Amino acid sequence: MPNVDYKKHIIVSFFKIKGIISMTTVLFSWIGFKDLNYVDSVINHSDFSEHLKKAKTPRPSVSEKSSFSPVCEAVKRLKKNLSQVILFFDIDDRVLGSQFSGFIERKYDIKCSVCYAATDTGKVHKYNDLYGEIFQKWQETVDNLTDIKPYFNLSSGTTAMNAMWIILGKSKYPDAEFIQIDDNGKASEPFSFDFKLNDYAVNNVFNHLDLSAFDIIKGESEAIRQAKKLAAKAGKTEFNVLIFGESGTGKELFARGIHDSSVRAGKKYMAVNCAAFPAGLLESELFGHKKGTFTGASADKKGLFKECDGGTLFLDEIEACPPEIQAKLLRVLQPTPGAKATIREFKPVGSETNETSDVRIIAATNEKLEKIGFRADLLTRLAVLSITLPALRERGNDIISLANIFLNEIKKQVPGICQNKFLGDSAIKFIESCPWSGNVRQLQNALAQAAVFGDNDEITAGDFGHIAEEFSSALPEVEKVPETDIPGDIQAYLRNNELRLKKHFMQLAQEKSGKKSGAAKMLGIPYQTWDNWVKALLKEKFIDDSDMLAR
Repeated sequence: MPNVDYKKHIIVSFFKIKGIISMTTVLFSWIGFKDLNYVDSVINHSDFSEHLKKAKTPRPSVSEKSSFSPVCEAVKRLKKNLSQVILFFDIDDRVLGSQFSGFIERKYDIKCSVCYAATDTGKVHKYNDLYGEIFQKWQETVDNLTDIKPYFNLSSGTTAMNAMWIILGKSKYPDAEFIQIDDNGKASEPFSFDFKLNDYAVNNVFNHLDLSAFDIIKGESEAIRQAKKLAAKAGKTEFNVLIFGESGTGKELFARGIHDSSVRAGKKYMAVNCAAFPAGLLESELFGHKKGTFTGASADKKGLFKECDGGTLFLDEIEACPPEIQAKLLRVLQPTPGAKATIREFKPVGSETNETSDVRIIAATNEKLEKIGFRADLLTRLAVLSITLPALRERGNDIISLANIFLNEIKKQVPGICQNKFLGDSAIKFIESCPWSGNVRQLQNALAQAAVFGDNDEITAGDFGHIAEEFSSALPEVEKVPETDIPGDIQAYLRNNELRLKKHFMQLAQEKSGKKSGAAKMLGIPYQTWDNWVKALLKEKFIDDSDMLAR
């Protein structure tokens, strides 16, 4: 135990009460090999030296001797007002970490703790993986820290690590100060600088570190970013998750991302489409069966719950589960008293003996389960955490971005035919206005057809074939006049057709955006123009007071 100067602590506490010292001062730092080598030379403990050698084995060589430790020099420079030191370490080795933090506590009488940002001592972590792990530990740590004065040591670790400290520090604490140690071990005065992170930096650098498992899900719209953020948080738990979204919105991609960002990432991930099996076969698929239970059961079969022990089971189209399977799932998802929440107890078909397995459940549906007679008690157990995925039509500029991503993939797959293909103006307008009932999957397939079957390098709206035809047929019917005739009242004819089109696209825009201001912006008109159009539609009886446009 460190020798504690109780007199000092009493004085500090007194001044805090009086408001003279108002905040806890905390130094954040990385533990570098220069720090480890210095402490090794000072304490000369054999266990520290052996662990240090072990830690160096898979990493770049470093000097065996260090005349100073950047962490120690930073602590020494700030010691007068310093209350706490929090260190981060990418080696999950409690001997090195505890020896180093113990050295700081004994030498400087400062509370010191270590956050271990990685779990594999014998692995050189890729920068993006490592920084994601550091970010997680950073979040867990600072969530519990309020009213502090933070300092950051910029001299331990790589240049990239120092840059990350600046990003993390200034994002969370705008008044953060920094300290640097030169090559001779001299510490600078604490300094700050005017560096503000705008929304772009925070969203694309800071928050992005938490979403690496979801990189395959493309898009920068607020709707998809929010869904990925919730899924990343779900990945840090063991709770059951229910994902709701229309067909083609990427439910399985999200399920896989949740698994890959969880502690089960190295374990099995298995998926089953509940709509693909009749009730009897689905029960066997999930829970297994004993030999001879039914015709064709020539051997015992492990079900998915047993096969997936330790991993994640994805139940797609859960709404298709027959009532008898819902009842069995309800029992399986019932927590076992005194056991881990993910321990599942079940009975294979034809067996008299219960089996157990440790399985995390993620389910998905495109139905409002409470409205189709799905068991409410099972829904409650499946939807401990629930995530709703946005439809493609709700993702704004993502639509064209995704179209270009898919087109580039098609070019790589079919270079001979599609190498020079590009989206023309009519294709872009069509893609932006089409409702895409099949969402991302439908867009991807439609682009493949347009690129492969189109005769020219420029892809046009006509190249989308039956999808474009169906979309055109869904447009409001325009008042028709034979080609050889002239409308008796050209003004009325044009006005009526104009109002029909306005009504159609206003309704479509409001359905997509959910609010009038967003719908007006989507149509490229001022909000006042929107109101004037509504008044005209009401006056000419194209809508009434009950229409959503008038509400």
